[in-house]
Amino acid sequence: RQRRQCGDLIHFDYILLDQFAAKYLEKTHNVKLKMLPPVIDTAMLYLVFNKNKSELMMKFDTQIRLMINDGTMDKLYIKHLGQSYLSFAVMANKQ
Repeated sequence: RQRRQCGDLIHFDYILLDQFAAKYLEKTHNVKLKMLPPVIDTAMLYLVFNKNKSELMMKFDTQIRLMINDGTMDKLYIKHLGQSYLSFAVMANKQ
């Protein structure tokens, strides 16, 4: 990132953030950020269950699959991240 200060204002010409942190920063600090393609890197993250919780894991997987298929996941992503789950998944899979 490159930082310049003008009086009490601090200006950043660029900053490297993940998409989730960028959206949070926009909301909490009342700033507007613009993502510049291409995406530099992506990392797949996974929820891990204790081996004794396999039934819970199967219920979780089923519910997530239902949410993806019925559009609920897209609605949540759009509401909180500004883009659909599908578009985010496509972008992540291009890496």
